[in-house]
Amino acid sequence: MKRKDILRKLEERLARGEINEKTYLEIKARYDSEPEESEPSQPTMPDLGEAIGAVVAQATAEAGRHAEHAAHAVGEAMRAVDFSGIGTQLSEESIKILGSGVVSGNPVKTVEFKSAGSARVQGPLEAETARIAGSCVFEADVHVEEFRSAGSTRIAGTLKAEEVETSGALQVDGSIEAEEISSSGSLTVKGRVDAEEFRSSGSVR
Repeated sequence: MKRKDILRKLEERLARGEINEKTYLEIKARYDSEPEESEPSQPTMPDLGEAIGAVVAQATAEAGRHAEHAAHAVGEAMRAVDFSGIGTQLSEESIKILGSGVVSGNPVKTVEFKSAGSARVQGPLEAETARIAGSCVFEADVHVEEFRSAGSTRIAGTLKAEEVETSGALQVDGSIEAEEISSSGSLTVKGRVDAEEFRSSGSVR
């Protein structure tokens, strides 16, 4: 029972003459000297809408940060290679020059490099495959798994590949390091040729 209820009942008993005023004052003084008990606070239930909103906001913020990071990484990779010209197509997995174009980077890194026009690569090329059907000049090293040339190709550096196949004119100012070389056109190498298997039915210098 709360203190105010007890005091109210004491006042009623005093009014009815059941207790005298002295007793009433003594009891009242005793209760007044004690701290009033506070009612236990009801546990507040979190608002369900606010809780859901907070979770959604946090998830959205995290997703936004991840998307921003991914976009930044892709942007950095794309900015690492510059290109210009007509018919030049650049994506994350391939570089295609179907007309006349120049690509540059340090290195120029891709999965597939294709040239069917007049191309120039400024910087070392790193790719899985390189296919040339037109005229192409590499101003630095070429490091690929598969190199196929059916046009006129000049490499100012070294050519490193598992398989080299040329049916056009290939000039390498540096050396060639390959497991297999097959040439049915004109092959000119100013440096050394290191190959496990070498086949030629054309001109070799």
